[in-house]
Amino acid sequence: MDRVNQDHISSVEIDSLLGVIPGAGGEPEGRPLEELSRHLFGCDACAQLLERHRLAQKTLGEIRVNAPHPRGIGCPPEECWPSLAAGLPVEDGDAALAHAATCGHCSELMNSALLSLRNDPTPEEEAFLDRLSVDLGDLARRLQASAPRVLPRRDAFSRIWAMAASVLVAAAAGWWMYHRINAAPLTLLSDAYAARRTMDLRIAAAPFAPEVAIRGSARPPAALLDAQAALASHFERHSQDPQWLHARGLADLLSGKYGEAVDSLLQANRIQPESADIAIDLAVGLAQKGRNEGRAADLESAETTLNGVLARQPENPPACFDRALVREDRQEGKLALEDWEHYLQLDGSSGWAGEAREHAERIRTSGQ
Repeated sequence: MDRVNQDHISSVEIDSLLGVIPGAGGEPEGRPLEELSRHLFGCDACAQLLERHRLAQKTLGEIRVNAPHPRGIGCPPEECWPSLAAGLPVEDGDAALAHAATCGHCSELMNSALLSLRNDPTPEEEAFLDRLSVDLGDLARRLQASAPRVLPRRDAFSRIWAMAASVLVAAAAGWWMYHRINAAPLTLLSDAYAARRTMDLRIAAAPFAPEVAIRGSARPPAALLDAQAALASHFERHSQDPQWLHARGLADLLSGKYGEAVDSLLQANRIQPESADIAIDLAVGLAQKGRNEGRAADLESAETTLNGVLARQPENPPACFDRALVREDRQEGKLALEDWEHYLQLDGSSGWAGEAREHAERIRTSGQ
């Protein structure tokens, strides 16, 4: 955001100001440090703008990077940093963060990833931030009152600002932990599905992955284990929350516990009937249960559920894809072919589209 008022601090100045805090030296871009800091202490709007920039320092607040650093032999893969910044599970993630604390190259990559996460908080996160909020102006004034008088004014002011900023960084880290702990682990479960897709049906939010055959007792994907751990720790407090019920149902679905999955997803669907994602995953659970137990009634219920989604959202790709598969199971070849052809109008190039073409061709060849 550009400066909207000559007196207000721009986002560029705040980024620059945050950049000089660690060393308590140098000058920010734009107005002098002392002038910017005085304004910040007395302007709620600019203090809020600074809070919006807090994510840039939340995890690596103690890392001090003064110059570019080359990549080292032991640096983790660069693609891990966006996932870590978003609080998503990454294999050896703790080790990667510990490495970043001592590696200038990786700390710069992590900070860049954090800077990309400037999304507005949800209402729940706003409430949490209200409890954490730091009155930076009052804090700085109190710190200034207790600062050693022997320091030159500029040095004292910089030290006060650095102390106040460190409290703000701590509040940001608290927000990040709150979000990570209290969010239902749906992203983990989508990752688990993609890491080892063991069914032809697709869950609502997962990316494409080829279906694989599992032989013997394979260890579950790490993302599924992480999601199950989160559910074991936190589900009891959220047992009437449709997102947590959705997550529990998905975890059971990916574990082959189709009856338990349907129970949780039905409950989530009753609480939040407008959610297409919950309804699609409920239909997948019903279809898998019907296949596993030979229950035609469950397959019929799966198709009915998907009919409801597509009545509201005729161009919902996962619902269209899954209904075509369920219709194949129910020997409704003509209707299934219509769904496959409609799906290919919605998606003509993805991995899902490749599977849709194969199914459509088989139906045409068999003359169902």
